[in-house]
Amino acid sequence: MSNRIERILEPIISLFFPPRCQMCGNKAEAADLNLNICAGCWRGVRAIGDVVCFRCGLPIEAEAAADLAPTYYCAGCRTARLPYAFMRSLYRYEPPLREMIHAFKFEGMINIGEELGKRMATWVATLSDFETAEVIVPVPLHPMRRIERGFNQSRILARRVSEKTGIPLLRRGIVRTRNTPPQSKLAHEERLRSLKGAFDVPRQAMVSKKTVLLIDDVSTTEATVRECARTLRRSGAARVIVLTLARTV
Repeated sequence: MSNRIERILEPIISLFFPPRCQMCGNKAEAADLNLNICAGCWRGVRAIGDVVCFRCGLPIEAEAAADLAPTYYCAGCRTARLPYAFMRSLYRYEPPLREMIHAFKFEGMINIGEELGKRMATWVATLSDFETAEVIVPVPLHPMRRIERGFNQSRILARRVSEKTGIPLLRRGIVRTRNTPPQSKLAHEERLRSLKGAFDVPRQAMVSKKTVLLIDDVSTTEATVRECARTLRRSGAARVIVLTLARTV
């Protein structure tokens, strides 16, 4: 009976309260919404692209990339001592993706995170670069932050990648031992100081002599993934490769 009433009332409700995209606020047909997000916003999510620095994964301008080798290192990576072997990211951290990730992390819209995780996993499965990974480790939240939020967004993404690729997921491969301030509110140098010694590997045998795939949702300055990679290497990991859903370009 209730379903029948809903079907009767739906055209009336839509007339006075038309569906709107949760990201841009524009009116849209219900059939055109995916997770309450319009097709235009989904199309507006920009990929990093295929032409990137082999080491850090930042995009290289197309004009400069025509004659570059696949293993080309950008100027910064040629001299930098990075704790990871290489890093890749799927999307540019900019609107409307930024608002999608914000809704996922801070408004509890886990269904958006699950959808983004599926897209990330499908992309990773096409890349031979990640075939050497033996275990997946999500970047952790401090227990207090985890309780406050109700979930670890990086673990949700990592679980999707694990399901698609078959690479085992270590839920506590690395833990956060200190509840650091939100990194988005700190300057670069402050981020580095606040994260130093903030992570630990409770069971080093799980990562010892293995290639670890470290997964995070967003990287802006790389401070978090670099400190996690250092901690994993100090704990015996043979190699760390990094994957993020998005990053600042």
